Amino acid sequence: MTGLKRGNLLWESSRMFLPEHRKQLLDQRQKQKRYIPSELDEQKLERMNQCLNHAMMDDRMVIVTFPGQFRPESFCGFIEQVDLNMGYIILEHESDRKKLILKEILDIEWA
Repeated sequence: MTGLKRGNLLWESSRMFLPEHRKQLLDQRQKQKRYIPSELDEQKLERMNQCLNHAMMDDRMVIVTFPGQFRPESFCGFIEQVDLNMGYIILEHESDRKKLILKEILDIEWA
């Protein structure tokens, strides 16, 4: 009797996954790839604060970088509102508005 020719064994074993288990495995792998930003140092926080203050006084456009789900994302706009008590900032550019939590902002720079 000759041995069975199974071809790709990886393919054979993956056929045994139930759809729910496959989705769970993919979700778990996706969570492992999520972006986790590092802590900001005092110098960077001070530079960002100065940029924010000057942008509000001079009505200048800024680029704000914030954590996305899988990588840092950026939004370019004018500072519409800053609420230190509630801890957020609102940027506006043409018809787009973005509300960002201050403590989650990774960088603020001139546009």
